[in-house]
Amino acid sequence: MLKQTQRISRLHDLIRRQATGSAKDCAQRLDISERQLYNTLELMRELGAPIYFDAPTGSYCYKYDVSWSFGFTVVSPK
Repeated sequence: MLKQTQRISRLHDLIRRQATGSAKDCAQRLDISERQLYNTLELMRELGAPIYFDAPTGSYCYKYDVSWSFGFTVVSPK
């Protein structure tokens, strides 16, 4: 699970910067297979990420600004 969250975090950063390139390029940047990339993109979509591929920029993008976080947040200290 840690690998997957790290992968999502890295991919989120690339998407925010519109620097993923093609699926092949992005998979190489992340050092994963294209299949793993597609699986990660699908998981991110299932979690609510509005991801699409933008042909003019040649990158995966978000339809609108989103944030990604994983971990614990203190709601109220004891």
